[in-house]
Amino acid sequence: MTDEWARPSSLRAGKEFFDYAIEHGLMDKVVMEGLGRGGYYSLRFAQTYPKHIGALLLDNPLVDINELRRNVDWWNDVTAKWS
Repeated sequence: MTDEWARPSSLRAGKEFFDYAIEHGLMDKVVMEGLGRGGYYSLRFAQTYPKHIGALLLDNPLVDINELRRNVDWWNDVTAKWS
């Protein structure tokens, strides 16, 4: 899912894919790579499913979603999707 701002439904979708990959023989830990808001997703996934994380590779990650208040369009999108 793109542009979902790491809301719970997108984290669940990521976990479902992770579980599918495990069932088909991949390792039980993931290395997540995230840039900007993808870094926010990676951090939230790691926070939600810590035992499944092997490493995080982050480049300039968004770490505080409240910082998006500075961009009215993004903040409106965040509040619409999280409500």
